[in-house]
Amino acid sequence: MNNSPGKTLQTLGLTEAEASVYLLLLGEGLTTAGRLAKASPYSRPKVYEILEKLVHMGLAETYPTRPIRFRALDPELAIPSYMRVKHQELRRAEEKLKRILREYYTEKSAKESGVFVNRGLRKSILKYCDLLRSAEEQVFTFLGWVSRDEIDQLIEAFSSIDGVDVNVAYFRNTAFKEQIRERDVERLSKAVGNFYFVNRLPIDNPPVKFLGVDDHSLHITFGDYLDDGTMKDVVSVHYHNIPVISNIVSKAFPEYFRLFAKLRIFGGP
Repeated sequence: MNNSPGKTLQTLGLTEAEASVYLLLLGEGLTTAGRLAKASPYSRPKVYEILEKLVHMGLAETYPTRPIRFRALDPELAIPSYMRVKHQELRRAEEKLKRILREYYTEKSAKESGVFVNRGLRKSILKYCDLLRSAEEQVFTFLGWVSRDEIDQLIEAFSSIDGVDVNVAYFRNTAFKEQIRERDVERLSKAVGNFYFVNRLPIDNPPVKFLGVDDHSLHITFGDYLDDGTMKDVVSVHYHNIPVISNIVSKAFPEYFRLFAKLRIFGGP
């Protein structure tokens, strides 16, 4: 993996040319486009154009001399400011795209049946949240772990559900403490009406999530092992509108919750 400053700047939205000129500007102090052009592979007009963009981004400033001189602003202040503006732009673009692209998206008929597999934490949690948002009547979910990488998406998805009977059982997982922060679980519990902590089980808590949506969907997420504090080999399976699975979702899940309540293994935070 290339960890050079130029490559990192490109991940923030700068082009290769903008990153290159910006790095030169950082080392030059107060300078002109002509001087920077001599030290770069770009023409003077191109460098001047890039410098104007860097000023617009809030990464540099100009001095009204002849010729105009440029200076990089302190990156410890300029980069966070740039990122805040970039984040706002991305959020606006996100909202606009969601409205526009929704017109192109066609959901499959609820009567169709199928089994869908996703590999990787990001894809699995996206599917989990997508199913949550599709709920119309009832949700039952068992959480064997809640990772730092998915907590915000989970909170947003649960918070978006209105008029749905949502029931969450969180299994305190002692085997995967590196992946879980209790304060994140506390935040999640505040976003859900019926959130239960399962304090004791007769077996070690497995790194598995079960999600039942209405009477048609069952979603199971498996995590295999931890590497550098992150769950690896995450795989999810989604069963949609399969009779035997629908029977589990509509009947067995509510029974499990009643059983846990009867055995008094639900606890507080």
